[in-house]
Order: sequence, then C-alpha cells, then structure tokens
Amino acid sequence: MAIVVEEVFVKNVSEYLRAIDDRYARLFRGVSKKIYTLIPSIARDSPPNLDLTNYEVEYLKRFREETIAYIDSTRKNDWDLLMIAQHHGMQTRLLDWTTNPLVALYFACEKDFDDDGRVYRLGEMEILDTTKFPNPFNISKVYIIRPPHISPRIAAQSAYFTISQNPRISLDNIKLGGNYHNIIIPSNSKVDLLSELNRYGINPASLFPSLDGISRKLNFELWSIKKQIERHPL
Repeated sequence: MAIVVEEVFVKNVSEYLRAIDDRYARLFRGVSKKIYTLIPSIARDSPPNLDLTNYEVEYLKRFREETIAYIDSTRKNDWDLLMIAQHHGMQTRLLDWTTNPLVALYFACEKDFDDDGRVYRLGEMEILDTTKFPNPFNISKVYIIRPPHISPRIAAQSAYFTISQNPRISLDNIKLGGNYHNIIIPSNSKVDLLSELNRYGINPASLFPSLDGISRKLNFELWSIKKQIERHPL
C-alpha cells in the first residue's frame, strides 16, 4: 500500500517555520521544482545500461588531477574530494541536505519562478563513519554523511549529505526514518520569500562566501526592486 504524503503550502517564512515545527526532522532539502525527486545528479537522465560507478571513479580521479592549482588535492581523501566536487557543481552520487531549514527554503525559491518548489525533510538515519569505509563507491545501504568543514560553502550552508549504494534509486522510495509531509512553495511566493530570507541574512553572499556570492546578492536585490515596481508602479 502506497504511503500518502501530505503536502502543505506556505507563502511566508512564518508559515514555513510553523509547518516544520516538529522534533523529528533532522535534515532539510530544498528543490526549485516540486517534481524533482531525491535522485543524485550523477544518475539523473542517465541511460540504464551505463555503468555509473566506472565513470564516477574516473571523473573523481580527473577532479583530483585538475584541481591541484586551486586546492591541495594530494592531501584530500576520496570522501573530501567528492564533497568538494559536489559543492562546486560536479555530478556525484551525493545528495545535498542542510541542518538549517531556512537554507533549504532558499534553495526551494532561488530559481524556476514559474514552478512550485518543495522542501523535503529527513528524520533519524545512520551516520556513516567514513574512516571505516574509505571507498565512497562501496557501501551497502543509505547513510547520512556529516562532512568536515573542508570548504567555506559546506560550513556556510550547514551542509550534510546522503549517499546510497545505488544512486539510481530515489530516496523517495526508501523509508527515511519517518514519513513527514512535504512543504510546497507556490511559485508566486518565491520572490517575496527570497526577500524575507535576505532580511534574515540568508542570501547568496552568506551561502556562497566569495565575490561571486556578493555580486549575486546585490543582483537579486536590484532585480527584486524591479519586480516590486512592475507589480506596484509608482
């Protein structure tokens, strides 16, 4: 019998905080389109006959070789590199989560303004001791990964990850330590929510600490002013 998951729609930060107010949710994940499932990027749109693991191993090796000018990759183990690669946009079998529900809300709102967003919640699940499993591509089930602060983005986003033995299987289909309702962010509320979050210090400058993040924050503030004027002409 299929589990029916309740969907709760929120329009502002206060409603959102009330909706997530329980003691069981441990991690949060925001996606900009509510149709997005819990499949890591390496497996999305991947041909079913493709041996993903071979490609993952090869491209992590290439990431190590090609990032020496930017990070001391010779001192990083495979887990460190995989987490850094994930946070800089490379396709991996990791799935991003955060302990900060407002960070998840930001990622549910940041783009795709014609589509509703979603915030997933995750309860208790086993945390993997990566020192006992040095090979990220040889694990037996689904785990939470608690990363060390090896990247400014990981620290700024209060980041955690999940990883599973088969990245093709969506975590939607796996019991995730409790069945919680999902939070739906209506498309027409995203801009206002981003403005609210900006007032609370959740913006690209805080989540992507760099000159690029500051520029993105200022661009958003100007864009938001333009949108407000469009809706309410002077």
